[in-house]
Amino acid sequence: MISENKFPKYSENIGFENLSNYCNALKIVKKNKRFKGKIVDYIELTYLDKLNSFCWLVEEKPKPNKKLGKWEEKKINQYYINANTNKLESVIEKKSVSIACGFTIKKSQKKNLK
Repeated sequence: MISENKFPKYSENIGFENLSNYCNALKIVKKNKRFKGKIVDYIELTYLDKLNSFCWLVEEKPKPNKKLGKWEEKKINQYYINANTNKLESVIEKKSVSIACGFTIKKSQKKNLK
């Protein structure tokens, strides 16, 4: 269900339903120097009240942890592209903490798996 405060005000943004394709948003993000060498984790349509418009939110995929079992703080960027104007509106840095879980296999054990 869409609430009133999560939907553009029609009188202030008449063409709010004319959304650009997410492929256009990806092209804009990939041209940004902050995105160089990064991978997209996901893209979604979101609403920004301050713009009274829908935006494509493109989030970077965090780099994998360097060591198993160790907590690491990650910084990734979230790119907001206006879905009406195809303009990059903002880039927000997001912090998160992750831990890599798993196990390693010695070379001698790999031979036995074949």
